[in-house]
Amino acid sequence: DTVKEVDFRPVSCSLTRMDLFEKLEDAGVVKSNGSITKMMDQFLPAGITISDELRWLFMNEDESDHRGLFTEEEKSEFLYHVMWRLISGGALCQYEDDFTIYRNTAKAVYKDLVSVRRNQTTSQVEASTHVYQVTSIKQVSETPLFPRPDFPNQNFCYLCIDPSARKVFFWYNAFV
Repeated sequence: DTVKEVDFRPVSCSLTRMDLFEKLEDAGVVKSNGSITKMMDQFLPAGITISDELRWLFMNEDESDHRGLFTEEEKSEFLYHVMWRLISGGALCQYEDDFTIYRNTAKAVYKDLVSVRRNQTTSQVEASTHVYQVTSIKQVSETPLFPRPDFPNQNFCYLCIDPSARKVFFWYNAFV
């Protein structure tokens, strides 16, 4: 199909450590042993059941007791997006009770998608990948990028561009 238009936005990719998520323990969303704080079941459309504070925070922040835990700047980071997508899962996903599994998986996915380099001037390690979130593609055939656009937690498309290695990684999921 011929693409007529692509809507996208840049996603910040400046983090090289997992420190961003330490505040989950401080807020009581995650316990010191890594277990995720449980709650009464909440139901979202398409049969999605949320049974813990972590998923409620990431999938329905406005109604979470922990809203505002992450700043808008932190939520704009690609590392946050990776964690958000892993935690969101889908209607038939078996969720984890231990945050360590999410943290380790997010770290592995992030390392696969993002390249780092040492800055020659500062000697600091920094991300060198450019990340873009594609929100829609208009094609001649009118086939939508996301067949069910009413599920923003489960629909995503990211392009991770490593200019040094001349590589592009494509990470996509459409909720169907």
